[in-house]
Amino acid sequence: MATIEREPTHDCDRDVAVVGGGPAGCSAAVFCAREGLDTVVFDRGRSSLKRCAYLENYLGFPAGIDIETLYDLIHDHAETAGCEIVPDLVESVDRADDGEGFVVDPQEGEPVTARRVLAATRYDGSYLGGLGDGASMLDPYAHDGH
Repeated sequence: MATIEREPTHDCDRDVAVVGGGPAGCSAAVFCAREGLDTVVFDRGRSSLKRCAYLENYLGFPAGIDIETLYDLIHDHAETAGCEIVPDLVESVDRADDGEGFVVDPQEGEPVTARRVLAATRYDGSYLGGLGDGASMLDPYAHDGH
């Protein structure tokens, strides 16, 4: 397994912040944490997948699995790997004032600074803004305030 070369550290709370605590976000977070990166996952708990009652033909569960059980398993796996799961909605992600890293601002909790941010939510990236336009990278109004 390859080891991630760490860049010089600056004052960030976390190495990686993952926005989205579904299968994609937790999978990415597990890989980050296993490489020794201090990883936090923000999961507001209203995933599109949670609209389903049962998930059929899912990898590792050929007979299917109910959604709550799947989420319990993937969150437990992420926590076992060393991730922190934060049950909060991320309202914005902005570049840090010093240009090193990002400020992740959740709806209820305190802002978190991270060297890297991974967006693992929604089906497309239409809610993401550009990195250099001065606006927040996550548009809180792109999907009816979600």
